[in-house]
Amino acid sequence: MSIDQFLQKNQLTLIKSFPVLWRAWDCDSEWYLTQNSNGDKILVASDHGVPRIGSPEELEERIEYYKGITKESEEILKELESK
Repeated sequence: MSIDQFLQKNQLTLIKSFPVLWRAWDCDSEWYLTQNSNGDKILVASDHGVPRIGSPEELEERIEYYKGITKESEEILKELESK
């Protein structure tokens, strides 16, 4: 099912799509902030390319992952700069 079909089936309006990064993972790099007819905002994630309702907790986990990767990358840069 495409994201357009998922939004239509669940009567959701797309507000914004945004990248979600996974290490060596295919098809799940785009998530969507949507809104239903009541005005409630709903996170739509991707599970192996199939849209599904996501949770703020899942997004928080991704953010923590990004922070870890960023920290590791910064440590490598510091190591490169040290003598």
